[in-house]
Amino acid sequence: MLALSSALFSLMDAMEHTCTQPERGFSFICTVDEEANMRGAEAAIDAGLVGTDEWVLDTEPTDNQIQVAHKGRTWFELDIKGITAHASQPWEGADAVAATAEAISHICHSIEELPHHAELGASTVTFGMVQGGYQPYVVPDACTTWIDMRLVPPATTAKAETIVQDAIERAQQEVAGIQGTYRITGDRPPIERDPGSPLLAALIKTVEQTTGAPAQVSYFTGYTDTAVIAGTCSNHNSMSYGPGSLALAHKPNEWGRAMISSTSRRCLQTCCYRCRASHRQNRNASDAVHLAHRRTIPRNDLIKIIGKSTTSKLSVVSRLGTKPISIR
Repeated sequence: MLALSSALFSLMDAMEHTCTQPERGFSFICTVDEEANMRGAEAAIDAGLVGTDEWVLDTEPTDNQIQVAHKGRTWFELDIKGITAHASQPWEGADAVAATAEAISHICHSIEELPHHAELGASTVTFGMVQGGYQPYVVPDACTTWIDMRLVPPATTAKAETIVQDAIERAQQEVAGIQGTYRITGDRPPIERDPGSPLLAALIKTVEQTTGAPAQVSYFTGYTDTAVIAGTCSNHNSMSYGPGSLALAHKPNEWGRAMISSTSRRCLQTCCYRCRASHRQNRNASDAVHLAHRRTIPRNDLIKIIGKSTTSKLSVVSRLGTKPISIR
């Protein structure tokens, strides 16, 4: 909840206390399925809520680093079929679990040998689930493995597919009688940094002015809604900045340091403050606040906020357009 609360309170504070009409409008869009198939982000894109021109900032747990790139994410489901037999006569069967072990070993070594990327580092692979067999005294005749590959350029999903095919052939050579098949269940491209991104420049300036220290810029090891927008829409202004640590994600009793959350909130407040426009000198403060909250304003460089209440994530986006929106 640190990221969500930091972003929401920052936006509320900026809207309440700038006493000026915002230069850009703010919208809040809730999405789902960020950890799995990204259907929420895809629906937002399909609905025209986000696209190529937006400035996208999600508040993923980045330890207050600006993270501007992502490894690609390719998922496989690998099925190995064998022949059942009594465990005391394994030569009568074909061990699907043993064959899967051979395939996993081949995939691990092949991924390790892929070229490294100057910023994103090495490609990696994780075997998130393996299911096979049903009793210790039976030669297992089936095994299914779910594979998560995080690929860096120049590696592609096509290259990963070749690795899996070779792994099946290796397993068939080592364990006679087995058959292997696979299917690709996820295919997300890597996102590389655009040094010319105006959002990146604005964030660096904001963080350095707010904290008094050099901004740390790196890459996000996971895959986020902003990466989906960047990859699908060729959006070069999609990145992550927020409190909390990814090293604590998906573990019992996740927690975050209050000091880090406070720093993130102050930086986000500054970003929001810079989205205000000057108002006429003869407009008093109460009128300005009223206008900031109630007046329909042009949808110029529209900033959108995309949040996922189920995963406590938030993204801020801006876009060119002419349709008026109402800030309420």
